[in-house]
Amino acid sequence: MTPSVINNSEGISYAKPEEGDVPLEIGSNKSLYADIDGLATIKYKNAVFKVVTGTNNIVVDSDGSVNAAKHRIAVDGWIVKDGYYYKNGGLVSQPLNKGDWDKLYKAASKIGKKNL
Repeated sequence: MTPSVINNSEGISYAKPEEGDVPLEIGSNKSLYADIDGLATIKYKNAVFKVVTGTNNIVVDSDGSVNAAKHRIAVDGWIVKDGYYYKNGGLVSQPLNKGDWDKLYKAASKIGKKNL
């Protein structure tokens, strides 16, 4: 079975499952085997990654970054804490979902090192 996330960072990462809103903890140098919708890493405390459905084998680097092109992650469409997508500093869409990302944002605010 292929992992959805391989966390090679020096800290904990969290994933929002495809179904539900309780973040799944991924320890340092651990892997997660579950369908995910979002990912919070140690890189940012005010933003999370939106993951394209069906994406797997996502590698979180030591500094918490992720190769977006390789892993079909919306890095150029980060979801910022207020629930809006931003691209190059500009708003590109309406709020995402109705509160089911709040727990992942909260996890990001605890583990992240800097603001986006």
